[in-house]
Amino acid sequence: MGTKNKGIIFDDPVNSLDHVRRQTIAERLVVESKTRQVIVFTHDITFLLALQTLSEEKVVDCVVTTIRKIGNVPGVINNSLPWIASNVKERVKKLNEAIPVLKTLEAGTDPDSYSGEAKKWCGLLRETWERSIEELLFNEAIQRFSPSIQTKRIGKMKYTPELYKEIEKGMTDCSNWVHDQARAINTPTPKVNKLETYLSEFTEFAGN
Repeated sequence: MGTKNKGIIFDDPVNSLDHVRRQTIAERLVVESKTRQVIVFTHDITFLLALQTLSEEKVVDCVVTTIRKIGNVPGVINNSLPWIASNVKERVKKLNEAIPVLKTLEAGTDPDSYSGEAKKWCGLLRETWERSIEELLFNEAIQRFSPSIQTKRIGKMKYTPELYKEIEKGMTDCSNWVHDQARAINTPTPKVNKLETYLSEFTEFAGN
């Protein structure tokens, strides 16, 4: 921590610590990053989100890189967060990127493959609706697993009964295809253009 050091690297600095100490360390690292580069390796999503939130509040650059093992291939580097940690904007981007793949499956000869992937896609869109409640509707004033309420953000919360109705409709549309259906009903899987409509309705809501 001497003044001659140009940077600091931490490997899981909050492993096995409670939420109070985790938040204290996040605050300290963000303060330190104002004067030097701070590199943090962590598996803790909550800690990562705390660092991002504090960096935004303190106007400090925060660059995230994900290192993952995909299948049998370790060390796959991506400049985006994993789905669970992605914000609404990043999730919409990923959902849009999946549309061409769904179109290919829809035009193929295996309807079960298309149905399975469309069902997963609807599940992810439903999760995005849920995340939007925290991020957009409540302006991140209240976040799951956060140790505090960001009272300064309350003034910009957007909740209205009309927006609630949009959320309820969007989540219902997605849920119809996420859950198992009775065999006697046998409702056809929605086509890609219908999925695009679902996503368009969400992006319109997110822009309000």
